[in-house]
Amino acid sequence: MKFIKVVFYILMLVSISLSETKAQVLEPPYKREFLIGLNFNTNAGFIGGLNGKFSRLKKNNIYETFGVEIVNVKHPKEAKYASSNGSPYVQQKKNYLFPVRLQYGRTIILFHKAPEEGVQVDAVFSGGLTLGILKPYTIEYDYDSYTAIEPYDPEKHTNTNKILGTGGIFSGFDQMKIVPGLNVKAGISFEFGSFTSNVSGLEIGTLIEAYPQKMIILDDINHSYQNKSVFTSLYVTIFYGRRK
Repeated sequence: MKFIKVVFYILMLVSISLSETKAQVLEPPYKREFLIGLNFNTNAGFIGGLNGKFSRLKKNNIYETFGVEIVNVKHPKEAKYASSNGSPYVQQKKNYLFPVRLQYGRTIILFHKAPEEGVQVDAVFSGGLTLGILKPYTIEYDYDSYTAIEPYDPEKHTNTNKILGTGGIFSGFDQMKIVPGLNVKAGISFEFGSFTSNVSGLEIGTLIEAYPQKMIILDDINHSYQNKSVFTSLYVTIFYGRRK
């Protein structure tokens, strides 16, 4: 937690200070850029989510950015168990959390790359509105005379031997809730590519996200699990796009 905060503040200070300097004022390499990316972060599983970002030249080496991210946030204590028929499910899970982040920010070119080779290094920071989608985690439960797919309630579904598996990622959307929040992130981007019109690379950074209430992912009726209203994470985004 302390490490993430330290990294975040350092990146923010670097970005702000670099935006004020007049050093390395070169001809901007492009005026507009559109990127799509695959996100990996410490609050998700193997793949965190997807994002897209549009950038346009503001002045000199500074770009105005508009972005959107859709990710999956998991509780750190989530654990999968085998149901009675062998299908995996997560015990005590109440909701999926899918943050949709709308972000506005700045990209500052720190180091230009040669026209046909090298690496461009950017400082990136942004923030904005988060729409936190809480979707019920559903299971298939055996009631002896019939089976039902319904939101998992550990107080109701006490016989784990009758849990047949999950209800699927697409069930429960009719009962989802949206909780608004705020997010801010800062990072460093490394852009590669031998052509000036195409770009690929990766972005490394940290993110803080806050909601006005605890986001219930695991059932904490017995205070065994702590759900949070503030989330911090480290992330890596692999991206590809075009510029002109």
